[in-house]
Formats: sequence, structure tokens, C-alpha cells
Amino acid sequence: LFFKRLDKYTDVLEGQLFDETVNEYFEFRKNIDPYASDEEAKTWTNNEAENIKLYKAWTLSNSWNIAEDENYAMWKIYLRGYTEGVAIRTTVGKLKEQLDNNKDFEFYSGRVKYGAVPKNDVNQFTISTNKRQPYTYENEYRAIVLHQFVPDNDRRHAKWTVGAEVKVDVKELIDLIYISPFSTPWFLNLLKRALSDHLPGFDHDHIVYSKIQDS
Repeated sequence: LFFKRLDKYTDVLEGQLFDETVNEYFEFRKNIDPYASDEEAKTWTNNEAENIKLYKAWTLSNSWNIAEDENYAMWKIYLRGYTEGVAIRTTVGKLKEQLDNNKDFEFYSGRVKYGAVPKNDVNQFTISTNKRQPYTYENEYRAIVLHQFVPDNDRRHAKWTVGAEVKVDVKELIDLIYISPFSTPWFLNLLKRALSDHLPGFDHDHIVYSKIQDS
């Protein structure tokens, strides 16, 4: 499985505080130091937000859609205009089991929250599993790896250029492979050959066509 740095996602606001939370930080600063000017409180607040933003490059994420059924829009979005493609179905339990078997990283996982995180709930996990409302259609479950930096004197550098490959037993992870509802007949044979070459022993009975019928 590929775990990608949060700052490499197309959503440039990944791993950053919502405006509502930034405003909470501002009010918090004003309350604990009533003699601070608005400018001083704003500077402090911006520094806090920037410090949190730094962790984007040090956090890796692997994302899944947690819906019970297929989603027509998700097929369209992820195929990006192509007709051939697959979707992998697994369970949260199987995903956690496979990640627990990998001792190279320490993993955390949970549902993504769509909406501002209250200031008192802000931590690396909650910010790394937090997105804006326009992304609610993704219904996302996310596994993350934290603290992926290399110390360099007083500075920290991201350990990975884009992300890291995490070894799992793919045959144990996969429940079903769904073939795109827009796929042409030849794709099934191609998929079976590819699985025979790259995943020998995988049961081809676990390949099914999408239940969506839309030409």
C-alpha cells in the first residue's frame, strides 16, 4: 500500500486548521493575556497554525472509501475519463490486521471528520483525519503514519519525497476486486493475466463485475 505525504494531496488544505479553529486560537490567546494587542494575538495564532501546518510533510496517509456499496461518482472521479479500472474491497479489520503485521511503522486509523476540529481536540491525528465539507462524498477512512522526519540539528526534514510503500499481504487484504462498470470485455482477461503474473495464487473467483449498469 502506498502512504502519501499529506502535503502532496491535491487538496492543498489537508492537515491545516479551519478558519473557525484559528479564530478559537485567537480568542484563547486574548483570554489568557487580556493585555495582548489584537496584532500580538494574531501573530501568536498564525505561528501556532504554521507549526501545525509543518506536520503535513511529516505525515503519511492511505485512504479508503468506507461506504457499504459502490459509488457511481467515485468510479467517475478515479477513472479520470478512462473506462477500464478496478476497485478493491476489504474490511477495516483486515486492513488493521495487515498494518499491525508490518513492524516498519506505527499506524493509526479512523474515519475522516468533515468539519472544523475544536481547539481543545486539536492533535496530529485529528488534524490528519480532517477535511472540508465539500469532500464528504468521499466517506473516507484513513490510515496514517506520524513523525516521518529526519532531525538535522535544530531543523526537521521530511523523510520521504512523496510517500512510502508499506508491505502487506495483498491476498489476505483483498475481499473482492470490482471491475469498472464501463469496462469492455477484454479487460477481464488482461486483469486475470496480470494477477497470475504479479499475485500468483490469487483466487480469480474474487473478481466480480460492478453492480452498476450504466453505459
